[in-house]
Amino acid sequence: MKLVLLETVQKLGEIGDVVDVRNGYARNFLIPHQKAIRANEEGLKKAEELRMAYAKQRSQIIEDFKIRAEKVAKEITIRRLCTETGHLYGSVTPADIAEGLSAQGAPVDKSEVQKSIGHIKEIGEYEIEINFHPEVVFSVRVIVVEEEGEESNRANEAGQKVDSDIDVETTPELDL
Repeated sequence: MKLVLLETVQKLGEIGDVVDVRNGYARNFLIPHQKAIRANEEGLKKAEELRMAYAKQRSQIIEDFKIRAEKVAKEITIRRLCTETGHLYGSVTPADIAEGLSAQGAPVDKSEVQKSIGHIKEIGEYEIEINFHPEVVFSVRVIVVEEEGEESNRANEAGQKVDSDIDVETTPELDL
């Protein structure tokens, strides 16, 4: 199905582009979310108008994203409970990374955090890409460390208690 994009869609096109997509993608996502309209005569007129307006605004939009990117911290440390081998209880998700970056001053949405490595499930350092715009992509170092403090101590104590509370004695059988 041929559509005219009303906004930039990653890996598909920019505002005003005429694209050919599968019917289900068009009917279930692009059209209901008002990201595209059908490429009929009226749609093609609107595409030309959008393309001209976007060309005027594009340089300003990219400049705004660059300014926003400069404010984002280039390194973030996330603390999580983990096993003795460094495997996390749970994982660090793009939402966690976005929340941590936003807490340091510059708002970052979880959709802007690229999930090329998936969820982080072990202690270590990772390079994560933040994508504000196709022309404004940068890396952030995410350092995942073991959480220390009362909660960590309680988790370790609970793990040790479970091991030490195992009772090996057998119970006598009852005759009924």
